[in-house]
Amino acid sequence: MSGTPRQHLAPDRCLAFIDFDDGVTARLQCGQQAPKVGREGLHTHKRIAVYGTRGFVHWWMWGW
Repeated sequence: MSGTPRQHLAPDRCLAFIDFDDGVTARLQCGQQAPKVGREGLHTHKRIAVYGTRGFVHWWMWGW
């Protein structure tokens, strides 16, 4: 971290899809790509969504 103004090195944004063998797909979003929900701080724009054949579940900083 020498020579950088950032105190916590992390990506500014990310998007990942995970496909499981049983057909379930999980999606992780954080940063500017994540939907804005709740409070306005960019550091709180995190969302995890898991999709299956019988439905889905979404998690974000303040609930499911």
